[in-house]
Amino acid sequence: SAVLQEILCFEPNEPAMRKPGYRKLDAAIWDREAELPFHVYGDRGTGSSLLEQDLQWVRENFASLRHRGYRYLADTWFERSKPGPQIQVRAARLDTVLANLRGNDPTAPTRYHFLKTDTQSGEGHVLRGAEKFLHEECVGVEAELFFMPLYKGTTLAEDVISYLRALGFVVAGRSPLKGSFNS
Repeated sequence: SAVLQEILCFEPNEPAMRKPGYRKLDAAIWDREAELPFHVYGDRGTGSSLLEQDLQWVRENFASLRHRGYRYLADTWFERSKPGPQIQVRAARLDTVLANLRGNDPTAPTRYHFLKTDTQSGEGHVLRGAEKFLHEECVGVEAELFFMPLYKGTTLAEDVISYLRALGFVVAGRSPLKGSFNS
């Protein structure tokens, strides 16, 4: 059936929950199974990631970056990017999580078809941990991609798109750039 059975969501450092049609797991999706530092930034935690922000790169390029995108985001970037605590979180490959979920929960859907990822420039890591899912189940991906290395270890947009194209995906559209520095 083409009916949406369940949305599966992952949020590190938030409690797991389940209700009809929705399941949230307290985990980070990545390219390996590990306990990893989750970098919390700013007072509200926006911009938090398994990757560390590259403050030095931003400082070195700020004169040109500050004129890109919304001015208020540029003007408040360093304040919003103030390092907060690092929290150890459990990271897992999506392929492993799906296999375990299906093996341990008879009510789990047999297939998921769409992946939306917004990991503050960790999309390359997430996709590398989801190869089986991308080959066998997934018909669409929505990914927040970065065109500049605002985080250390970022897989930039062109590399993520090339990776997905190699798996047979095509770019169907792009949302307007709305992040800091139109990143």
